[in-house]
Amino acid sequence: MWPPCGPSRYLTRYHDVDVSPSSIWRILKRLELNRLPASQRYKRLDKRWQPYEKQQPGHRIQIDVKFVEPLKSAVKPAVGRRTKYYQFTAIDDCTRLRVLRIYPRCDQKTAIQFADYVLQRMPFQVQLIQTDNGSEFQSAFHYHVLDKGVGHVYIKPRTPRLNGKVERSHRIDAEEF
Repeated sequence: MWPPCGPSRYLTRYHDVDVSPSSIWRILKRLELNRLPASQRYKRLDKRWQPYEKQQPGHRIQIDVKFVEPLKSAVKPAVGRRTKYYQFTAIDDCTRLRVLRIYPRCDQKTAIQFADYVLQRMPFQVQLIQTDNGSEFQSAFHYHVLDKGVGHVYIKPRTPRLNGKVERSHRIDAEEF
């Protein structure tokens, strides 16, 4: 018969050593190995991650792109290829000031045009632009922004919550329109 505990079962099966689960617990406790490391312990939901907020306008601008579905015409059905539109959105982290434009393409050239438009429209000096790792924000965009004297950082891959303000803005736009 197999013992009920994981480590106890492992020791019996692979090393032919019968040790009770309570003995294993006492040994681990004596060696101070009875708790998980701090990084692996359970954290309450409100303590898992906290949204950051910069207190200075222009310190961090979040930029992202959203595909916009074109409106269908009731009079004239779509013939041939449908046109696509992309909404470039920038939100200041402190003031929540939002700048957006619609472009027919989603590439580095339009991202550079949008960055220039944002830098022109913001009523304060922009210090840092934060984007995801999309192809429209790669080397040409990165170096253009650096040449303008503005820093550029990428968020961690597959973590859209780090660009949360602009992602929420896109969700609200999708719900309302």
